[in-house]
Amino acid sequence: MALARRLRTALRDHPLLTGLAVVSGAMLVSLGITIQSQRQLAQLTENLHRHLFTVSRSVWGIRAAIVEMHRDMKDVVLAENDAAIRDRANSVYELEGRVFGLSDVIEERFLGDLDKITSLRKAFADWRPIRQEVIALSLAGKREAAAALTKGKGREYINSLLLEMNDVQEFAEQQAATFLADSKRVQRRVEQRTTLFIVFFFALLSVWLWLLLRSLMLLRLDSARTQALLTIPRLSEGEHEQDFLQDGLEVAESLTGSTIGFLHFVNEDGHSIELITWSRRTLSGYCHAVHDAHYPVAEAGIWADAIRQKRPVVVNDYAKASHRRGLPEGHAHLARFLTVPVIEDGRVVMIAGVGNKPSGYKQSDVETMQLLFNQIWRAVQRKRTMALLAETAKDLKISAVAFEHTADGVMITDASNAIIKVNQSFCRITGYSEAEALGQKPSFLKSDRHDDVFYGQMWNDLQRHDQWQGEIWNRRKDGSLFAELLTINVVRDSANTKTGYVAVFTDISSLKQSEAMLYDMAHTHPLTRLPNRLMLKKRLEESLKRADREGRKVAVMFMDLDHFKSINDSLGHEVGDIVLLAVSDRMKALFRANDTLAHFGGDEFVAVLESIPDSDAVQIVVKKILSLYRDPVEVDGHQLFLTSSIGVSLYPDDGTTSEVLLQHADAAMYKAKESGGNAHRFFSREMAEHSARHLACSNAIRQSIQQQELELLYQPQIDLASNRIAGVEVLVRWHGALSSSISTRDFIDIAEQNGMIEEIGRWVLGEACRQGRIWLDQGIDVGLVAVNIAGPQIQSGQLLEVIDSVVAETGFPTSHLELEVNEDFIMTHPEEQVHTLRALRERGLNLSIDDFGTAYSSLAQLKRLPIDRLKIDQSFVMALPSSREDLAIVESILALAKAMDLTTVAEGVEDEAQARCLRERGCTVGQGYYFARPLSAGDFLAFLRRWPNESPLPAPAAAAGAGHPPESPAP
Repeated sequence: MALARRLRTALRDHPLLTGLAVVSGAMLVSLGITIQSQRQLAQLTENLHRHLFTVSRSVWGIRAAIVEMHRDMKDVVLAENDAAIRDRANSVYELEGRVFGLSDVIEERFLGDLDKITSLRKAFADWRPIRQEVIALSLAGKREAAAALTKGKGREYINSLLLEMNDVQEFAEQQAATFLADSKRVQRRVEQRTTLFIVFFFALLSVWLWLLLRSLMLLRLDSARTQALLTIPRLSEGEHEQDFLQDGLEVAESLTGSTIGFLHFVNEDGHSIELITWSRRTLSGYCHAVHDAHYPVAEAGIWADAIRQKRPVVVNDYAKASHRRGLPEGHAHLARFLTVPVIEDGRVVMIAGVGNKPSGYKQSDVETMQLLFNQIWRAVQRKRTMALLAETAKDLKISAVAFEHTADGVMITDASNAIIKVNQSFCRITGYSEAEALGQKPSFLKSDRHDDVFYGQMWNDLQRHDQWQGEIWNRRKDGSLFAELLTINVVRDSANTKTGYVAVFTDISSLKQSEAMLYDMAHTHPLTRLPNRLMLKKRLEESLKRADREGRKVAVMFMDLDHFKSINDSLGHEVGDIVLLAVSDRMKALFRANDTLAHFGGDEFVAVLESIPDSDAVQIVVKKILSLYRDPVEVDGHQLFLTSSIGVSLYPDDGTTSEVLLQHADAAMYKAKESGGNAHRFFSREMAEHSARHLACSNAIRQSIQQQELELLYQPQIDLASNRIAGVEVLVRWHGALSSSISTRDFIDIAEQNGMIEEIGRWVLGEACRQGRIWLDQGIDVGLVAVNIAGPQIQSGQLLEVIDSVVAETGFPTSHLELEVNEDFIMTHPEEQVHTLRALRERGLNLSIDDFGTAYSSLAQLKRLPIDRLKIDQSFVMALPSSREDLAIVESILALAKAMDLTTVAEGVEDEAQARCLRERGCTVGQGYYFARPLSAGDFLAFLRRWPNESPLPAPAAAAGAGHPPESPAP
């Protein structure tokens, strides 16, 4: 029960923070459950990879080695001389070493009974004496005996070893099937939990958004209330009472969205109502009923229940009200209304209300009208009090009733400014009794918030105009300060001699607090309470003006915490907030009173240093800031070591406006971050030139299609087994003025950043299909036409529509079209994009993974993807066949592709040795300068006529061009 009460209190007082805490807690619990299942699934997947892939590969390696050993033993028997015998024998010894090495791998990764491995080792050990005897007989020249031994016991042991390997392979496949079944079961559990987590998260997020919307609405209402309450005293000054009351009713209608309004006073007997006024809209458009000036309460309708019950009355369906009395002829139509009583000393003194709001009146409307109409009543009383005081100022015989009943404080002094009279509201507001105030000067309330110039101006105005009005801060008896709206009038006798002063004031402390709260919310960061962007810009502009007048420098420092996102992601945003508070507290102590430290947003801070003599002085401050992070920030038992990247720009060297200086400091900060972080950089002209160059390149790329600067090239793909054309990859070349200064990677990155990648991709796809259709119409079948698809094209959700449109426009069959998707993208977004890839397969397109091997592919994810080919990245091909590491990677990819019934394409083939190595290991297709460079459509036709008669045997035709970088894949 206590917890429930605390939760309700938190939701009422701090709905946003409490809602955010509940959402975050629920997310963490659900995410923890999901992560636990994900770890279990990862362990099963790892077991599957360790056991099946590694053991199977090693088994096949041992099989191949055993068969090759048996072949080498035959060669030993058939060798012509001792040197040949020893050479083949050495080959046998090397193969033996490979077998024992692979058996060690199997033993390490094997998840079954290790007796199988022991049996394998024993069988191989039994074969060694036979091998030794065959070699000895061969060296002794007894070839027939050696051959008989090889064909007899040698063959038997070889067959025995192969049977042992079959047992190991069979067990590995059975164990893998078990792991796969467990993995699918856990995966289903993960998917269910993930779905529940998403539903639960969005439900909680909806609640929090509702709380946020409600808080914003309340804040907006409070702001409108505050503005209205501040407006009422000003409206009352100088206006006729009737006009003022109608202005107040217009404010009431505006705040509630009503179309009618009324305000009446209740006579002192409490039995009759003095009908005062209706709003201008009510009088002009609705109400024309004839009425008496005084209306008996007993005859009034349910709108007067506010007088009878002394509380607000809300009727949201007047037609269905059970005790309504009907409306007089000419009265405005009444759909709903809200009536509020103003109570003073336990008696209803005024009744006011609004009506015909389009929707029902709520509690917030009631509260707003209570504040407003009470303020109007006080203004009326104050206005009447002032009028009464003015009429009787001759002999200071103030009407006791008006004087004591006003809600405003009243203080009367004589000509020497000594207090001679105060009312009860004065005592209530200031805390001083009448006896304590009499004889004092008004300055005994002085707060010291105003200087002598302020008071001098006040008395000068009072002497010239006999009146002064304004806001002033005074001090209560308990020492607390309060704001008041003060009006002072000079009292003169019939001879126009000054006889005293009358001061009337209203306590507006609560309004000032609301103003201060709104100002603070608008100009400070809600977490660190440091100046926000708005206040930073204002202070920076003021600093620049002072620096311009005094001829001094100003430094702008843009600071960003390195890798702060990892703290939020791993430990949660609450820990991240604590870290930001700790960092801001450390930095506050470094800066001078005239400097500005602002929280720019997120993990970014900006400091403005005034009166800087040179950059060396800034260097000292930068070093102090970086040294702040030597000690870790401790949060919930975690020691977090932080670093920061800092960019600095100087006024007037690097800019003369706040926007330019902030922009340049930001650019310098990113340069510091690019260097690895925990560093600082001063802005330089090179940075500006780099930004300008990047912008120029972005604009040039954006205009590349309109200005026809893009050209498609086609690089042949060769079937390594038959030496025939298997397809072409479509590449794009840019002929723009800046093309020579932009790399392929930069071209694609800039196109993705400026949003042009989708338009370029659609153009490339359309042109490639159009050219493919032309070749087919000419009777030329080039195989598959491969086009690269960038990640943003898939993420846009428009790819299927684009494919359908291009195919319909060009008539190019989808069976001849292949789309290449980068491995890194597809493995980063497997769940999101599998639906799109399957839809493409259903349309008959071929799909391949480009740059395979450069990312971290999951076998569980890979087998779910509807792909046809793997493209081996050229980084693994360029060092073949000499690099054992690259060779092992390529063999692994080829084995994986074979197991999954996928074809393979090797990129970057540049010499005969690479082509032969790939062909011997079962690679399906080769592509690279060894076969042909990227060609225009016309040159490609000429290439087709020469191929395969001019196939590069034995030397590559394009070896001279090996130093040229490949054109950009499309796109």
